[in-house]
Amino acid sequence: MISLVLMLSIAAAAPTGNATVPEVVRELQAIVAAQARGTVGERRIAYAELARKLPQDPLPRVYLAWCDMPSDDSWNQLKGIATINPENPWVHYGMASVYTLWKMKEQARTELEAVLKRDPNFYPAMVTQGELAQQGGDTAKAEERYRAALKVQADDARANAGLGLVLLETGKTAEARPALDRSYKAWPDQPKVLRALYQLSRDAKELPAAAKYAAALAELAPKDRAARQAIADLRFELGDKVEAAKEYERLLRLGDPEVAVLERLAGLYRETSDGEAEERVQQQRAAVEKTNPDPCLRLAELLQARGAGEQAEGQLLEAIARDATRADAQLMLARSRVKRDDLYEANDAYRACVTGQGPAVEECKTEGAELEKRFKLPARKLKGDVNNINWALSGSLNELYTERKKVSAKLAAGGLLKLRVRVDKEGVVQGVDVLSDTVGDPVLAGHAYFGLKDAQYEKKKREPVFEFELKGKK
Repeated sequence: MISLVLMLSIAAAAPTGNATVPEVVRELQAIVAAQARGTVGERRIAYAELARKLPQDPLPRVYLAWCDMPSDDSWNQLKGIATINPENPWVHYGMASVYTLWKMKEQARTELEAVLKRDPNFYPAMVTQGELAQQGGDTAKAEERYRAALKVQADDARANAGLGLVLLETGKTAEARPALDRSYKAWPDQPKVLRALYQLSRDAKELPAAAKYAAALAELAPKDRAARQAIADLRFELGDKVEAAKEYERLLRLGDPEVAVLERLAGLYRETSDGEAEERVQQQRAAVEKTNPDPCLRLAELLQARGAGEQAEGQLLEAIARDATRADAQLMLARSRVKRDDLYEANDAYRACVTGQGPAVEECKTEGAELEKRFKLPARKLKGDVNNINWALSGSLNELYTERKKVSAKLAAGGLLKLRVRVDKEGVVQGVDVLSDTVGDPVLAGHAYFGLKDAQYEKKKREPVFEFELKGKK
């Protein structure tokens, strides 16, 4: 809701009647700053009320037109004022400003020359002439016009800004800095000046000063991605991790997150042990970097740390889907499955791991070999038709069952293991599915699973189902 007090204060402060040139210039600067901040609506309403109260005064209507600068509407408003007040310099200066922003140079020059013909000391027109010259690449002419304006009004913000920027453009950095500093002091709300001072300070390794200018630019233009990233980067370089994270978060809220920003923010949260925030950022990374397994792996670590093992395994499976050669992902998956006693699934992960890449391969070889020893698989891989494989595996499975009953009383009741094997036309196993397990022993399940998975079948595509009944005491 627009504050009535604010509108009244705007109207009361607005110069009217025979206001001096510097007074009107400052009012126009306030309008431009409000446009940048997105708060020009309050001024538009205040000026409209002021124009109603002072119908003979063109200035409130000039301010109104400036609120819509540059646009067809603003030009039409100024043109309408000019028909009633043809001698008013602000009207013609306003139209020239619209033409300049539209890059209609000839029309702008005509209006500016008309203003200066009536008043040779009307320095805002000289500044706009400088901007026109700079647009056309005539830096010498631009510098002359800015200096001419400064002879009339030494502290004019736009003249100092134009001079500083044209000196920068021509490589006169040492001379440019003082002019830009004067412009900033007179009118801080100038994006071009703030960017220039930020870069000068950064190049001079004056990081606190650069941070000040970047913060001012980000405040003036909150949707300016470059400004927001500049202040975030500076906070980071100054070692202020908490504030840097806040600025990077503001940058992310502007949308289209960049990978480098997400990586840095995730790193900041990791360093400050903010697992919840890091998890959120890593999820964004995973969504942006659709083929990179790293954010999925880190998410798995974070989820495991807070006890969300099932979700962690989901992230590990996603990491593996993105890069099947990542042995570290398979190792994490295998260890997670061992922890919850899903041993045959764990061993699948260990086997996949040893065919991958990275230092984790050796750990997988060692840990996988130790796990397979527990399964006590047949010394020789089973081979032949389904009946032969079934008979051989039944024998070794019952032997292991007898042994396992001695160390686990709960196995005394026995149970049923039912598995389906998917075999291709060459007799090679494509997969094994555990359909039922009422025995409830992961070692026995692993023995049956890998006994069938490692077997060599007849060259015939099929999906045989094996049932192994382990009989306990009657």
